[in-house]
Amino acid sequence: MQKYPIYFTLKSGLKVLVRPFQLDDMDAIKQGFQKLTPLSRYYRFLSPVRALSKKQLSDLVNPDSDHSLALCVLDTSINPVVGIAVGRFVINKAMSEAEFALTILDEYQNLGLGSQLLGLLLQELFIRGVPKLVGYVHEENKLMLCMLKRFKAKTVEHSASVIRAEIMVQDKY
Repeated sequence: MQKYPIYFTLKSGLKVLVRPFQLDDMDAIKQGFQKLTPLSRYYRFLSPVRALSKKQLSDLVNPDSDHSLALCVLDTSINPVVGIAVGRFVINKAMSEAEFALTILDEYQNLGLGSQLLGLLLQELFIRGVPKLVGYVHEENKLMLCMLKRFKAKTVEHSASVIRAEIMVQDKY
């Protein structure tokens, strides 16, 4: 596993901190979720979601460290520090691929944060020897699809409005 926390600067100049979720992050996750627009929630979950379930919250703060990783991104310019994004993956039992998801608060989208976060997830999968990362994206989520294209994702239609994106894991991102 990579060493955390990791600090980096977004193209806007904002400095952020990335680290795995901790048990005491549960309230912050709930608060951050409420800040998402209905469209961002829909794009993330591919259905209307009003609140995260107890299982979803638990999976973020208590991941199976052998088969998953959940990272939070914190805006360190605000006091108190505020969570602004989540990146996670879950590896299948065969260790042949991992499914990822990214969630970024609307006001922090299009600043390069998704690319940085996806790059960290891919680096972690390389370390673990997992060859492929997959994700399911709504066909109208143009920002995500554009980002995935920069990572050379292969995309195929999965269902009526959902695209499956596949990225082969390499050693550099």
